[in-house]
Amino acid sequence: MNEVLKKYFEDYCDMWMKYKGTYPQVPYDSDIDSRLYIGTMDEEEYISWKPKVKDVITDFSKIEKEYNFKLNEEIKKYFNSFWFLELKGFIGEYCVVLEPVIPEMETDGFEAQLKGYFSSYRTLEYIPIGIETNTNSVIVIENKSGKVYFHDLDCDKKEIIADSFIEFVSRISFKRR
Repeated sequence: MNEVLKKYFEDYCDMWMKYKGTYPQVPYDSDIDSRLYIGTMDEEEYISWKPKVKDVITDFSKIEKEYNFKLNEEIKKYFNSFWFLELKGFIGEYCVVLEPVIPEMETDGFEAQLKGYFSSYRTLEYIPIGIETNTNSVIVIENKSGKVYFHDLDCDKKEIIADSFIEFVSRISFKRR
């Protein structure tokens, strides 16, 4: 997972440099640990950021104990590889956005998604990790197999997208195909 994410972030930063002349930018948020920010915010209150190799290990034992399950190892690796403020792009025509890993709040959004998903389905056979913005489908990982699906919550239908989380992330591009 580390190498796949490293390549993604290198390509993402290169793309921003090529087209905007900056590192990736996000709206400034004073609640976010400043170690990822670069420079100062612009007149539109956006600020550049740069991913960093994660220097602490997130322990998932509390979550695993609370829901009485063992979390997929690829998900753990994802949350323990890099600090970053966004991970998004395209898989074919689909626009995907995955959970960020932000210092001091690295699993907050993930835990909120997990709680909501569990309250709806009473199981964590599938783990929510992001969204597909065109259809508002949830990106889920089958916890045992690691296969990645788009889950349309309105009709409770799943569409397989990748055989593994690593494959899924490695297929994210910056152009719609």
